[in-house]
Amino acid sequence: MGASNGINPVGGNNGETIPQLQDFLLSDANRVVAAGITGASRQTLDDDSLLKEHLRVELKRFIQKRTGAKPVITFVIVRA
Repeated sequence: MGASNGINPVGGNNGETIPQLQDFLLSDANRVVAAGITGASRQTLDDDSLLKEHLRVELKRFIQKRTGAKPVITFVIVRA
């Protein structure tokens, strides 16, 4: 589910899939992350910790607004 789109929606103690994040939300979440990268400043893009925090906040706001959940989000940035 999450491997092909770059977002892996897991939660809880056992890493189970979060039921509120169905496929229709994942495509919107991908757009939120893409828009966050596009809208980030050059300074943010150059610093991995700033970029992770920026994207975490953007995605957390989106998920809270759409589902009412308060997720814990961790990003791993892989540069090509």
